[in-house]
Amino acid sequence: MRGLVVMVILLVVGVSLIALALGGSSENSEKETEPEPGGDAMILKVDGRALQVEWEDNASVKALSKLAKGTLEISAERYGGFEQVGEIGSSLPRSDKNMTSSPGDVFLYAGDKIVVFFGSNTYSYTKLGSIVGLGQDELRGILDKDGVIFTLTAE
Repeated sequence: MRGLVVMVILLVVGVSLIALALGGSSENSEKETEPEPGGDAMILKVDGRALQVEWEDNASVKALSKLAKGTLEISAERYGGFEQVGEIGSSLPRSDKNMTSSPGDVFLYAGDKIVVFFGSNTYSYTKLGSIVGLGQDELRGILDKDGVIFTLTAE
């Protein structure tokens, strides 16, 4: 009986995800709109420019979203020629794993720093999300400077 309940739940979740994936029309994708925050969703802006981020579903993102209720502003500095790093101001739950980043990855470092990559590095991080819709050159143009301001906003 328990197995049947689990299968029904998985079926409902699967159908819902498929419906969401198919629900976006080309009409919506042609509009350049700012992502809407909701639940654990957040908007990440870099120097005032909103970037589309696919956030992970983990305890770190949930905690960061709570900190970003209203607005959380983080001053970041270029480090190593491949990332911007900024102090969050609080420690977040973490589940660090040794990973190699890609341009656009957003990671939690040492539990209290947000890292946004425009290059690549291998280290122990907790993944928060990935910036989508921008190529490496565009990310480098936005992030490869002496300092940037990350603004996180959540409802």
